[in-house]
Amino acid sequence: MTADPLLIRRSAADPRAPILVTGLSSAAVLNGAGAFSFNRETRGADVDWGGVYGEGVRLVGPWWIRLRYGSGTTWTMTESMARLTASRARLLSTHEGPGLRAEQEIVALPDRPGVGRRLRLTASDGAVGPLTIETSFVPELAPVLVEGIKPSTYEAEPTPTGLRVSAFGSSFEFAGSPVPQRLRLDGEPWDRRARRGPLFTVTAESDFPAVPAGGLEVDWLLWGGVARTVRHQPNTAGELLAGARSWGSSAEQRRADWVARTPVLRLPDAPDLELGYGLARDALRSLYFGPEPEFTGLVAGYPWYAALWCRDMGWMLPAVLWMGDLDWVERSLRTVFRFQARKRLPALAGSPGELPMQVGPGPIFLYGTSDTTLYYPPLVARCALHGARTALATELFPALERVAAWGRAKQDASTGLLRNGDETAPLQATAAEHGRIHYGFDSVDTTIWDSTDRRAHAIDVQVLWADALRALSWTAGTLGRADDARGWADAAEGVARSVADRYWWESEGYLYDSIASDGRPVAKVRPNALLAVARRYVTGDRAARALRRALRDDLSAEWGLRTLASSDPAYDPGAYHDGQVWPITSAWAIDAAFAVGETAVAGDGLLRWARRLAAEGGLLNECYRGDRPEPYDSCFLLGFSVAPFLSSLFEGLWGIRPGPAPFALALSPGFPPGWDRGSLEGVALFGGRLDLTWERPAVTVRWHGPRPLAVRAGDTPTTVPDGGTARFDVSRPPHTS
Repeated sequence: MTADPLLIRRSAADPRAPILVTGLSSAAVLNGAGAFSFNRETRGADVDWGGVYGEGVRLVGPWWIRLRYGSGTTWTMTESMARLTASRARLLSTHEGPGLRAEQEIVALPDRPGVGRRLRLTASDGAVGPLTIETSFVPELAPVLVEGIKPSTYEAEPTPTGLRVSAFGSSFEFAGSPVPQRLRLDGEPWDRRARRGPLFTVTAESDFPAVPAGGLEVDWLLWGGVARTVRHQPNTAGELLAGARSWGSSAEQRRADWVARTPVLRLPDAPDLELGYGLARDALRSLYFGPEPEFTGLVAGYPWYAALWCRDMGWMLPAVLWMGDLDWVERSLRTVFRFQARKRLPALAGSPGELPMQVGPGPIFLYGTSDTTLYYPPLVARCALHGARTALATELFPALERVAAWGRAKQDASTGLLRNGDETAPLQATAAEHGRIHYGFDSVDTTIWDSTDRRAHAIDVQVLWADALRALSWTAGTLGRADDARGWADAAEGVARSVADRYWWESEGYLYDSIASDGRPVAKVRPNALLAVARRYVTGDRAARALRRALRDDLSAEWGLRTLASSDPAYDPGAYHDGQVWPITSAWAIDAAFAVGETAVAGDGLLRWARRLAAEGGLLNECYRGDRPEPYDSCFLLGFSVAPFLSSLFEGLWGIRPGPAPFALALSPGFPPGWDRGSLEGVALFGGRLDLTWERPAVTVRWHGPRPLAVRAGDTPTTVPDGGTARFDVSRPPHTS
């Protein structure tokens, strides 16, 4: 591997630190000792999440290697790490044992749902032998959408290179080169006849007379996911093993090619932020998920959210657009809309027009949220605008009309506000007819804060509804549907006025968290209200007051914003949505600060976020305790902890706002005092390339594209031709060349 600031390098084992290696449909979860093991507090219990993941299924849990040689020497690689280097594409580690050195390579295959593991052994003092290599793993085959549940019965079948294990529509294959000489199931020798029953461990053993002077290489492969994927490709294991020597280089090249296509950010006055951008970009790419041509998106996070959660994708896809992956966003949108409910689906908590909350490559999906569907009309509009092409918007317009009808059905007739809460009641009622089923927590409310009651008109839902209506209006107008455009625009303005007026909390200088069904405002201080400021539905003095209130110590901590102010009687620093700190709330505060012109506040928030990314090795947790900066009951990487950070850089710090028409752009940079230089090169927009240079007090625009670009900075408009530049200074008109 070449020098790369995004690499993890360790000279001492750290079993407490997670390492994540990913491909487009697989992942390896390891610890800082290079072992497929990582213990994490989960829902009050210590769970080992290490293992191999493929196609949204946890294929196997912990996976160990043991070496036995000579006159009784035994050692495991987890106890002997000497050096480790890891990227998101592969891990390399060196392990020292008595008279023997092991060099390990672990690769998430870039295109197949599998993980390869290579071992090269060399003797320190001449030949070592005889040698037995034993590798063991724990079968799981648990879809990650179903937390804490794994099969009790497995089917094991022999294959030419190892074995296949299946359960309830999921399968994996284990294969080795050389082919393992012995296989044991639950410690007992296996006669290679098909077996059905409980299965707790699989062990493969191979004997070698010696480790020759030139070294010994052994390769293993674990791959799979949905059963049909494995059964319909019976020769895959052998084909993949034949190319084992190129696994690592191929995976690294894929990663390097992708990075080369993304924008380049340089901030000499804020090097921590420049590094944070690279780390967040790398983390975002590790969440890309494309197991099938018709199933594309981003997984929500690791370890236990390694499947498509469409709410989470709603926060992630704008960052993917800024990375230049318009096609990936469009394919992701097609995937989500493919599962749009056309009728009531009580067993899945679905309503007509609703988009799913959770989707898996197998037959696993669930609806039942009040906010997920609202993210998608703006995303369709952003795609059409960003790419200056309307084919997808035209294709999806009937589905958008169903979204609008879904929203109207949820509106309160007297206020026009959208209702949230009790969306999962039909599912719970249906399940009650068939037995007692517990869903983890009682989800009476189904906003982003779904484990606390924010019924019936949460403020963030109203902001999202206004956003959706405005996007529907823009899309309708762009497609020549003038009547629809006017109707949706009027509805959007009505909701926006309600957000600005009905939710204002004068005595607190803030916005109410919700309005109850009886019209009573809910007086709780949460960061969600900042969305109304960030989206400019609340402006002027009220917006500035709301930001100042949010930054007070009871809501704002050094490591982010709490989900509920500590001054509230219901505050609990360990409560998922009533006191913990979520990184996404920092995005709302940063974007609100940019909106009100508090660039120093916004810049400080971005720097804190970047430093947290660096401290966590390029990962960023789902949530932290409200009273101290430590993760608690948390995924070690969540997509909407990193993606909004990227979006804030483009839309807040650089102030890039495409529109209102294709090939039109507004620029309003938000650089804090003292940040006097910077550049952003290679932004893919309108089918062209945008480069920006910041030298206080001016921004220079360079444009290469199929049509001239109309740019407005403040009140200063100009047109930049293909290959041209324009310099914008707020105190003088621009000049072009």
